[in-house]
Amino acid sequence: MAGFDVFNLKGNAVDDAPEECPYCGSSVTYAGLGEYTCDKCGKTCYDSYGRVRNYLEKNPGATAIEVSQNTGVSKQVIKRLIDSDRIQHMPYRRQDNADT
Repeated sequence: MAGFDVFNLKGNAVDDAPEECPYCGSSVTYAGLGEYTCDKCGKTCYDSYGRVRNYLEKNPGATAIEVSQNTGVSKQVIKRLIDSDRIQHMPYRRQDNADT
């Protein structure tokens, strides 16, 4: 089944696995870790987990608010991903460093 994720949290988080390529409209195949590859054009698209994971890899230490604002994934979905241990806990807000 295209877009099937064995770690999907149906009923607990948004099931936003892409069913077709946003670039050409062809079917996509689940490649792992929230990533999907188009069967026709080969481009990659992501579900919410994939977008959050990619953002955190490029922006370690980002807050949940920053991740939400920059990925379009709601704070509620990010919280569900944290609660389900799909992503590590992240701060809700950055802490000001009192030592500097």
